[in-house]
Amino acid sequence: MFESLRSKTEKEDAELIRELQHGTTESAAFNRAHSRVPVEGRLQALPGNFSDDQPGIDGQLVDISAGGCMGVFRKPLQVGDVYRVNFETKQISVPPTYARCLRARVLRDTAFEAGFAFFRAVDLDNSTQPAKEQAA
Repeated sequence: MFESLRSKTEKEDAELIRELQHGTTESAAFNRAHSRVPVEGRLQALPGNFSDDQPGIDGQLVDISAGGCMGVFRKPLQVGDVYRVNFETKQISVPPTYARCLRARVLRDTAFEAGFAFFRAVDLDNSTQPAKEQAA
C-alpha cells in the first residue's frame, strides 16, 4: 500500500523538479509574448476604480512591453488590484492605460517592485519616439 504511494510521490517530485529546471530566466524570456524595452521615467499607479479616492502611488518605470510594465515604488501595491497607470518619460509616449498588478516583491524597506499586465496591448512601435516629436 505505501509502496504505491511512495512511487506516485517520487514521480510527482521528479516532474516538479523538471518543471523548476525549465523555469530559468532564459526560458521565461523565450516564452514571453512581448519583448521588454528598458525605459527610464516616472510611473504613477492610480486606483482603477473611480469611486476609490485613494491617492496614486508614484514610482520609477523599469521596463515596458506591449503587454505590461514593471516599476519600483516607495509603497507596496496590491497584487490582483486594477490600476490606471500613467507614464512620464522622454523615451516613449504611451497613453494612460488600465493594468492589473500581477507581481509584487519587497526590494528593501522603502522600495517595492510591481509588475503589471495591461488590459489592452499598447503600440510600442509608434511610441518609441520621444513624446515631443510625436506631437509635431
